[in-house]
Amino acid sequence: MRPEAHARYDACERTYQYRIIIEKDPFLLKQAYYYRKPMRLNALNEAASCLVGMHDFQAFSKVKTDVNHYFCQINSANWQLEGSVYCFNISADRFLRGMVRAIVGTLLLVNEEKLEVSEIEQIILSRDRKKAGRSVPPEGLFLIKVEYPLEIFI
Repeated sequence: MRPEAHARYDACERTYQYRIIIEKDPFLLKQAYYYRKPMRLNALNEAASCLVGMHDFQAFSKVKTDVNHYFCQINSANWQLEGSVYCFNISADRFLRGMVRAIVGTLLLVNEEKLEVSEIEQIILSRDRKKAGRSVPPEGLFLIKVEYPLEIFI
């Protein structure tokens, strides 16, 4: 890499995965969130698709954070079942503090039928953290991929 390259600021895309299990597994308890309700993948994926695009994600950010703006370009957001683990994968140009965990918590409200899919867009537009769901616990959150532009490589 070029000497002036920066691991954090030069990244052009990051991908996080949040893992959920619905049955206790002693091998996964520290690596996934144990969530006791059945997962409705179709509803979760429909709600996740509302996140894709350039939006102001202030509603999903920690309240006291020092950023110039809350805009992020979400390139993909989807749920899938991998063995016994439900995985939420999300890729974006940048993420705000606490953003992925707040998004997952909000999507789980759709899963529980406490929110309609159509309300996701309203939450984004509100820019109000109180309108989004609670943040899910940190276990289960993994940074799985970081991409860089070719220009920073020698």
